[in-house]
Amino acid sequence: MITKLGKILRKARVDSEITLGEMAEEVGISPAFLSSIENGKKDVKEPLVDKLAEFLGLTGPELAKFHLVAMASNSEVKVNLEDKGDKKIEAVTLLARHIGDLSDDASEEISKIINRELAKSN
Repeated sequence: MITKLGKILRKARVDSEITLGEMAEEVGISPAFLSSIENGKKDVKEPLVDKLAEFLGLTGPELAKFHLVAMASNSEVKVNLEDKGDKKIEAVTLLARHIGDLSDDASEEISKIINRELAKSN
């Protein structure tokens, strides 16, 4: 299934008249891997997201949105729970196990809480 990230990358590449091979070479991956990303078959890690964003010339709000789209396009998320404490581990585990059971409203509320806490720490 083609992801939002795949659509963005393919559109940018085609609009710029850049071949798959050229773009892949510029960001340091194989054309096959880039094709798999465009087609939603491969996940993208943060360092590659940064290279792709740089290649596309994204800055400011566009860059932030691109990062969110890229991370949301991944089928899995890895979380390091080392030294996080029992309450945080429990919260992450519950969320991971029951994310599919939550309503959109509940998911939005969780996002608001997290964003509020992040804003406090900045």
